[in-house]
Amino acid sequence: MLNTFLFILIAVIAAAVIFVLARRKKTQAENPESSPAAPAAAASGPDIHLLLENLFQVNLLVRLQAEPVAVIQLVEEIIDDTRSTLPAMMERYPDETLTYRMEKICEKDLNAQLKEFFDLSPDGREKYVDDLIGRLEDVKRLVHRAREIVEQNEVSEFKMIARELEIKFGQGV
Repeated sequence: MLNTFLFILIAVIAAAVIFVLARRKKTQAENPESSPAAPAAAASGPDIHLLLENLFQVNLLVRLQAEPVAVIQLVEEIIDDTRSTLPAMMERYPDETLTYRMEKICEKDLNAQLKEFFDLSPDGREKYVDDLIGRLEDVKRLVHRAREIVEQNEVSEFKMIARELEIKFGQGV
C-alpha cells in the first residue's frame, strides 16, 4: 500500500515537472525575444526535455512491472547518471559519438530492451533475467564512466565508451 502511494506521488510530481517544463518551453517559443539564445549545436540536436521525459517513461515502465527489484535498481541508477550527465554532454560535446549514444539510450534503446523483456511470459522473464541484469550492469558501468569523463573533461576516452555502448545496445534481449 505504501509503495503504491509513493509510486503515485512520484508519478504526480514528475507529471507536474514535465507540465511546467513544457509550459515554459511553449512560452519561450511564443516570445523568442525574452528567451536566451540557444547555441546552434543544441538547437540541431534532440530536445533535452524530451530525452528526460523518455527516461521518466522508462522509469514508469519498470516501476509498473514491479519486478525484479534488481532490474528496477539498475535502471534507476542508469537513469540517474544519464540525467545528471547528458545536459553537460549535449552542451560541451554536441558532435561526439558518445553524446549521440547517450541520446539514443534516452530516446529509445533502454526503453526498447526493457519493453522486449517485459513482453516475455513469466517463464521467459525468468530464463532471461540474468542476461538482462548483466547487460544493464554493463550499461550502468559505461554510463557512470561517461559521467566521469564529462566531469573530468577526458575527451580522449569518448570514442571508446561510445563504442562499448553501441555494442551493448546493438544486441537484442
